[in-house]
Amino acid sequence: AGIASALNAMFRSDEELGDALSTTENGGQSIVANSRTVEYLPLKNVWMSDWVTKLGWRDGIVDFAGLILLYGQRFTFGEFLIQRSSPESYNNKSGRDALYEWSLKEVEPWL
Repeated sequence: AGIASALNAMFRSDEELGDALSTTENGGQSIVANSRTVEYLPLKNVWMSDWVTKLGWRDGIVDFAGLILLYGQRFTFGEFLIQRSSPESYNNKSGRDALYEWSLKEVEPWL
């Protein structure tokens, strides 16, 4: 289950991945997942809102949610799930560019 979402994202067809690839339907704002734990968390729309990020609470909430995810994923595993991602990930060009630059720097010794 640990790498199921990554393998699904790499090897599923474009039709199966749907909105996880799309730039039109929901703006491509979904991710491939392997656990329904996030779907069962209460007040998800509140702690994923922009004002939570602006107040600086998002990191702590995400860390706590990650802990819940680790414990809950064994009970809510799904072989192939498409879930909506956080608003911070939508069309974040600067974030993508920073991640690319960081990744390039980290793998440079092996290129």
